[in-house]
Amino acid sequence: MSTVLEVRQALTDNGYTIVPVTGKKPPFKAWQKIENVSRPMLEHWDRNWPGATNTGILTKHTPTLDVDILNEPAAIAVEDLVRKWFDGRGRFLSRIGRPPKRAFVFRTATPFAKITVNLVAPGGKASDGEKLEFLAEGQQVVAAGIHPDTGNPYTWPLGNPTDIARADLPEVDEAEAKKLVTAIVELLCRNFGYTRVSVVPLSGVGGIQRAAD
Repeated sequence: MSTVLEVRQALTDNGYTIVPVTGKKPPFKAWQKIENVSRPMLEHWDRNWPGATNTGILTKHTPTLDVDILNEPAAIAVEDLVRKWFDGRGRFLSRIGRPPKRAFVFRTATPFAKITVNLVAPGGKASDGEKLEFLAEGQQVVAAGIHPDTGNPYTWPLGNPTDIARADLPEVDEAEAKKLVTAIVELLCRNFGYTRVSVVPLSGVGGIQRAAD
């Protein structure tokens, strides 16, 4: 079994910008500004925040589609759509934290703001928190460690970023990200009875610390 330091070194070597995480939250301020992670930085984190045993990937250049959907067939249908959308364009990776929720990582050369669509399932309510989020500049996604709600490890059924370079991920830009989110919302509304509550493209990064489930 790899140590936390070994996992972080592998992610860094594969081109990801990472941050230590306690549960889903980094243990220090201004983590959004991290870049050029070095071995001394990794060792410093290991010594100074020993309780931050989860590891996040900053989504500024690794935008991540977070599918916060509680209907398992719907979540699987979304994954099928996204996989086909990027077929032949790179290594498609799916991260599972709290099933059936899942997240998909990509790469971009031009950072963009987070895209959020709030959804309501049939018979549900807005407070259930079902949504789609394209985590981007100013966010992070937990890539390794233990999910704080399930007590189980985060998993990567189709391949792990500790073994797959960021450069091998499918590339996406803001315009395509918005088109993809629109297509997913249409699928969920048409085939699974969801209702879209709102679409909220955010500008700026101040104080946004959410990580994907």
